[in-house]
Amino acid sequence: MMGDRVYFTNLYYMQIIQKIVSSGLIAAMLLMTHQTFAQANNKNQLPIGTTYTSEAPGENWGTVIYFPQYHKAPGSKNGDNVNDKAERTQRETYEIMNYLVDEKDINLIMVEGELTGDVEQRERHDVQNELKALELLQQEYERLEAVLETNPVDREAQSELFNKIEKAIHNVERQIWLKGAPYTVWSQHSDVKLVGAENLETREESAKIVREYIYIKDRLKPKKSNNKGLALKLEMLKKLRDARDDEKEKKNDTDLDDLEIMAKEQKNNKAYRQIGEFQDAVAEASRLMKAENEVKTNKKTTVSRTKNPFADIDDTQTLQGLEKRSKEKIQEVVIDQRNRETAENFATALRNQNQTIGMLQFGAGHEEGLVNELNKQGLKVIVVVPEEVHTKKAKNSHSKMTVLR
Repeated sequence: MMGDRVYFTNLYYMQIIQKIVSSGLIAAMLLMTHQTFAQANNKNQLPIGTTYTSEAPGENWGTVIYFPQYHKAPGSKNGDNVNDKAERTQRETYEIMNYLVDEKDINLIMVEGELTGDVEQRERHDVQNELKALELLQQEYERLEAVLETNPVDREAQSELFNKIEKAIHNVERQIWLKGAPYTVWSQHSDVKLVGAENLETREESAKIVREYIYIKDRLKPKKSNNKGLALKLEMLKKLRDARDDEKEKKNDTDLDDLEIMAKEQKNNKAYRQIGEFQDAVAEASRLMKAENEVKTNKKTTVSRTKNPFADIDDTQTLQGLEKRSKEKIQEVVIDQRNRETAENFATALRNQNQTIGMLQFGAGHEEGLVNELNKQGLKVIVVVPEEVHTKKAKNSHSKMTVLR
């Protein structure tokens, strides 16, 4: 039996494809099955935790390669620790999807969150700009590091600065990954078509239901202490501590401008020139990403949790009743209805593109229901679980993983 990692053999697949093409079978039969995933074995590793296949009850006219995903946590910032798993999941998913596009010519991808139909080309352009910015920063940072290693200005200051630059570059990279692996694959392949899974009305209704659920949960949280004096003292202490830490950081802070001045004073021309080139690269990277960030800022709508529509309800029993009904709505609309519509939209997308195979990335929490709905559409589903998702599931449900294996 295979271990948790799955391997792919290019020669093995080429032989299969040649036999199938020569026999004139339909394109769907070109697809890898659970067995071909498991049988492949060579040095070309992909980060797959496990796979399994679910057949439609009748004839399978098409196939879905479904990637259960973790995505950016709602309301969180890119750098928050809660998004670490999401970043790793998207990195792994990218490797697998990229392989399927490059080696298997599977060029239709459907994503959660986007409205049904083609995703706007502006989204592709934004990701391409982000990738250009990332590549530029990485290249110029390597040059800067190499020059300052042989032509040092102040090794301690350089070390601090390098740490900051590396963090900044990782933040750019993380922003790209948290958008989702399909967007990166799409931005790098002109022949890939990216389509959305969502119906507008259902997406809006789902957002409203989830928002109300959050409001209700807020009202059910234990009341905070009424000791305002203690709370104020604690708040003041925190502000003083933060101010002290900020001051300490400022004293020890060295930025590119400081290092450039030091290099000029030392007449360290190589370092001075390279620092300037890196600053130019930072400016260009900022320009590339500015328009995209401005669009996101304008699109973003946040709901104030201080304007809670249930603020006047204090009775715990009443709030618990509202919570129960809210959970029922989440199951009916946010999960079940979206599963049905996604399956219908995927089948439609395949037909519209005259395809019998495609990839789908959707939330890991939808897996069981979504697979069932896709089967009802006459689609065979190959579930490809990235290692990060597989590991998380193994911790949460040993019995579930026995079924998957």
